[in-house]
Amino acid sequence: NGRDYLLKRCPNEPRYIGIDLAFSNNGDALGLCMLHKEWSRDKNCVIYVIDFAFAIMPGTNGININSIPNFIYDLVKEGRVYLKAGAIDQFHSESLIQFLSPKNITILKHGTTTDTTTYNLLLSLLLSDTIKVGRNIFLKNNLKSLNRVTDKTKSGRTREKIDHSEGTSDKEYNGNWITSTCGFHHNDVVDAMIQAIWA
Repeated sequence: NGRDYLLKRCPNEPRYIGIDLAFSNNGDALGLCMLHKEWSRDKNCVIYVIDFAFAIMPGTNGININSIPNFIYDLVKEGRVYLKAGAIDQFHSESLIQFLSPKNITILKHGTTTDTTTYNLLLSLLLSDTIKVGRNIFLKNNLKSLNRVTDKTKSGRTREKIDHSEGTSDKEYNGNWITSTCGFHHNDVVDAMIQAIWA
């Protein structure tokens, strides 16, 4: 019934959720992030505080993406989270949006592969130290894997985009914050965080 659950930090602040979907059985991860904003007396400005940011790795049967809208709905219904809005990439997002929309949960479509503006915003937040997140090996290595690249659209125009480096990475954290490659050559968690910031 939700009466026993309440967020510990700033429970009445609006939350914003970001989703980076994935289907693959061979290594793609699904990224999920929730954040809220707070006023910093020290910095005299608004800061972004990450409530959670994590990757869901595929098992032998892949990732059950139908569980994601249910999890989001449970945050609102059972966890009493005031979810103001969320954002998701265009990729296979219709069913998630259709499930949550009648429940008054707004999820917007936002393409991170075609819009570098939010990556620039994230860079600005990082450089100004106005985004706060706990120790997160997958996110750390995601950030280290980002590259600015140029590719061609279907119409033949060139465009700039942010993408992750190529290579293999460990799916499990080995416990060493410095040497672990868990999260390298991925951008799932950082893209979910960017979606939440954009929302």
